[in-house]
Amino acid sequence: MASASCRADPRGRLVRVLIAGLALASALAAPAVAQVPDHVPGTICFTERFWCWALPPGTPGADCVCQSVAGPQKGKLG
Repeated sequence: MASASCRADPRGRLVRVLIAGLALASALAAPAVAQVPDHVPGTICFTERFWCWALPPGTPGADCVCQSVAGPQKGKLG
């Protein structure tokens, strides 16, 4: 059951829910860069959802492809 303070201040609860939602959305929208190992630029292909080792490596920013269960996924070398 909600406390009396939550019922008395619905705007405060709304603000807390909005802040939590924004934090979750920003976490989901950001790429998973923290999971990428140290690497020479151009040796990792970054897709929209994941990364793979580039075969062959190339110039950072160039187009590349990662193989996945769903088929080839386009990305950019980084």
